[in-house]
Amino acid sequence: MERFLKQKERVEIDIDNLPADPGLRPSIWSYDVNDRDRIRTAYLLKGPHQQKNHQFPQTRIGNIARRFNSKWFEDFPDWIEYSIQKDAVFCLYCYLFKPQEQVNTSRGSGDIFVGEGFKNWKHKEKLLSHVGDHNSAHNKARQKCESLMKHQEKSIPDLWSSKEDKNKKEYRIMLTVAVDCVRFLIRQGLSFSWA
Repeated sequence: MERFLKQKERVEIDIDNLPADPGLRPSIWSYDVNDRDRIRTAYLLKGPHQQKNHQFPQTRIGNIARRFNSKWFEDFPDWIEYSIQKDAVFCLYCYLFKPQEQVNTSRGSGDIFVGEGFKNWKHKEKLLSHVGDHNSAHNKARQKCESLMKHQEKSIPDLWSSKEDKNKKEYRIMLTVAVDCVRFLIRQGLSFSWA
């Protein structure tokens, strides 16, 4: 019974030293749920990892030696990332927000732009098909990234430090609602998380 009562100890994350190379990053889902938005924000503020001056190695595909084309950074500037470690391309948006069940599947058919990395330099059209239409998983992840950054502009610490009365009133309302929710959950004997 005692082992069930022990909670997993939370490891403090050093936001300033997150792995830059997408091939070395642990899954976003491996981080504590309470840290994920801070980690996502840090990666979005840094932007996609793009080593533009790197000497990209050649890989034989059929009879032709091919390599990553750095022009793709210009074609897909906001999401494409290159991993020197894996010589592969990844998607920043999908890494940050693609649903876990779509990333890690039991049959190994998860998103190549999140897991193993895309390496087929012969088929640029695969990058376009990854982006897909307006309702694709990639575009849904992009929208979540944009929404997260938009909400960062109105964070509670920003409202607290603001000298405008309107912002102070908004902060008090948000704080009161949060405290009321916690009180309700405690009275009902329910647990809560900040997912």
